[in-house]
Amino acid sequence: LPAVPRSVKSLRASGLLSFSPPVRALDAMDATALERDAVQFARLAVQRDQEGRYSEAVFYYKEAAQALIYAEMA
Repeated sequence: LPAVPRSVKSLRASGLLSFSPPVRALDAMDATALERDAVQFARLAVQRDQEGRYSEAVFYYKEAAQALIYAEMA
């Protein structure tokens, strides 16, 4: 995964904080793969949260939620 900016403001400025489907969802809408992505993002979120890197944690929590939403739609 790419390095994640540390602030929500920088996430928005970089375009990382968006609500468009992940590339994988656009290509195939593979529910199983999206569920795996959600688990991976959730693990990263918890790790960043425990490290006190809250802006990054929020980013990954949102990505996990988005992946689950798209998995449900697949």
